[in-house]
Amino acid sequence: MKILKQFLFIGWTLFSLVLIGETAILSSTHESRAELTDKEFSYQDDKFKEQELYIFLKGKEYVFKRQWEKARQMLYVYIKRYRFGRLRDEALYWLAQCLNKLSKDQVDKDKVIELKEQAVRELDLLIQQFPKSVWLDDAQQLRIEISGELALIGKTEYKKIIKHAYETQEKNETDLKLIALNSLIELEPETAIPFLKKIIETDKDPRVRKKVVLLLGKKYTHGVITILEDVSKKDPDREVREEASYWLEQIIIRSIPVSLNYYVFSAQLTDASEFKRIPEKKMNIFTLPRGKPEDEERVKKEINTLFNNKLLDLARQSSGRADVLMTVFDFSVSHKISGFRLQFVKEGFEKDFDHISGKVLFQDLDDNKNYYASYSVDSENEKLLAMRNRDQVALMFLQFESELEPGYAEEEPEEEPMYSSEFSNVLGCRVLSARQSWGGGEYGADPLDFGKAKAEIPGKKGKWVLKGYLMLVKKERRFIARRAVLFNPEGKTVASADQIIVPVDNPSQYKATGKKTY
Repeated sequence: MKILKQFLFIGWTLFSLVLIGETAILSSTHESRAELTDKEFSYQDDKFKEQELYIFLKGKEYVFKRQWEKARQMLYVYIKRYRFGRLRDEALYWLAQCLNKLSKDQVDKDKVIELKEQAVRELDLLIQQFPKSVWLDDAQQLRIEISGELALIGKTEYKKIIKHAYETQEKNETDLKLIALNSLIELEPETAIPFLKKIIETDKDPRVRKKVVLLLGKKYTHGVITILEDVSKKDPDREVREEASYWLEQIIIRSIPVSLNYYVFSAQLTDASEFKRIPEKKMNIFTLPRGKPEDEERVKKEINTLFNNKLLDLARQSSGRADVLMTVFDFSVSHKISGFRLQFVKEGFEKDFDHISGKVLFQDLDDNKNYYASYSVDSENEKLLAMRNRDQVALMFLQFESELEPGYAEEEPEEEPMYSSEFSNVLGCRVLSARQSWGGGEYGADPLDFGKAKAEIPGKKGKWVLKGYLMLVKKERRFIARRAVLFNPEGKTVASADQIIVPVDNPSQYKATGKKTY
């Protein structure tokens, strides 16, 4: 169909070159009032028999020049003048496109709505008057997209267009159904999950089910794990099962509340005696003790001390966080510095509650040679990656940070809080939480964040008590606690640490890391 459209356009264009001069021959109407020049908008001379073709192609010319207002004016004249025109269906489509494009430049919300609604009306005319048009599919797709945008900015009556498109289209029009699904998930985030779940269970087209899985995986973290687990095991199509398994893993990984902080520095190494510490064009990796997160001055001090204060002009060029989502949305952090391009490698980026690992690429911009550094950071160790080009040094500092606590633990755990919520049976444990509010369906999430809380965990010799900022990983049957204290069944403090991991089924096999470990 696209080839047919291209053939028609090329044919009409070649034909018009013979027939058309620069003078437009149009009839003046109230609707075509515009700001075109007299030459472009003069239609007193009737010497051309192919006025219809000229007007249409002039409108298309403005479309391809992205002069949306001029294109709108010319196409509107064509539609009003040639009610039975041979190119009327295509003119309606491009007029709707022009109106939609013009709406994106408006500041006033009412004007945006006016233009978009007018675009939908033009598309309605095309669909009703030309049911066999080669532009029908494009018109239906654009109509759904514009309807979705209208609903998002408050015109909720347009939701029915999207729902109708999904519910009424035949299976051989799957692409249109996929467009409708895209809009639905944007329009109704509160009700999208049950609706999408129903589609997975009832739609026989594997492409539609696969698209639904993709939407669930990209858009949501909570409330979809059970759905995707079910699809990964029971869907009759292998590709759909594999898609569900992939997104299930991504959701679990990205829900882990830890991040990789990084700083990128440039510096000049002023003392040649220090060159041995970082040989030129060789990857150098240093392990540093864990310090307070997001403290740039502390990081600079650590680096200067490592190089015996021989670094000149140590300056931060960038900072930020690298996340596993870069593997989902196909992007990676990248920086140019001191003759190198520094980039996190997407493949192999992994994170867990107690560590983050992966690779960083240093690419030499002179010879394009690549140098890789494997890293692993946790609650006790940080990494400094260094590459030298003559006396210029590129440095990347990496640090693990957990979001299970509001800040870094430097003092004793706080006094016992007022517990607002009680959960009597959480994998056989009793949990008291200081959280006062819970979102709908949040209790079913995995991992489950209790905030500041106390957990009573049955053991072989009695009840263990874990206090701190608690996260329960249901699938792995373990508590992850930050700024935590753990008491054995005798009431004795066995651990007080930055992080304590306690298996639900055997609390005596706890693991404590960070400060004040007993």
